[in-house]
Amino acid sequence: SRHTRAPGHPATAMSAKTVKDVPAAAFVKEYAAHLKRSGKIELPPWVDLVKTSVAKELAPYDPDWYYIRAASIARHVYIRPDVGVGGFKKRFGSKYRRGTRAMHHRDAAGGHIRHMLQQLEAIKVIRKSDKGGRRITPDGQRDLDRIASKVVLAGESKEEDEDEDEDRYDAEDDGRVMSDAYTTDDYNDSDDAMSSSDDDGDYSDDEPRAHEWPGWLTAGPSHH
Repeated sequence: SRHTRAPGHPATAMSAKTVKDVPAAAFVKEYAAHLKRSGKIELPPWVDLVKTSVAKELAPYDPDWYYIRAASIARHVYIRPDVGVGGFKKRFGSKYRRGTRAMHHRDAAGGHIRHMLQQLEAIKVIRKSDKGGRRITPDGQRDLDRIASKVVLAGESKEEDEDEDEDRYDAEDDGRVMSDAYTTDDYNDSDDAMSSSDDDGDYSDDEPRAHEWPGWLTAGPSHH
């Protein structure tokens, strides 16, 4: 069932969602945009030059890759606390292509991951855990849940727009069907009118009537 919003309130308690309730890709995209808009993340000077792993040949093509990976790290800390740099290196690793030889897994580089963790700590999104690794802070959890609710509301608004478009298209189709039916009836009426007029002896003016024919056509054969 679709959630309804109370008048005057942006979202009700039913619409409030956590990070675990929304798709990972949609959340990471929205939170990365939020980090970029906030301007609190300080990009390193090597952001457009560094390779993220020894298995990579070049730096990432996406100019916003730093924000995207930072958002993914924040979400992972939210879902699975007490994870450190070593865990993220394994998580973001990839297969190393070695030509004709078999591919092997290679961990991601740790430098950019450590820098992202430090940036997220600086803005109070995560903190160091007593058990090692990082944990989400109360402020960070509240911030991430707010972004998750925003993703849910955006999805609901998109569904409503799609439903309105479908209703409008259905109404237009119904109107076209009715218009086609009227047109067919008009054609049938006009055909009936033409056939009835022919039966009444209403001939075209291009054809002369019998009393207008020349006399030599109406006269019978002469006997001389």
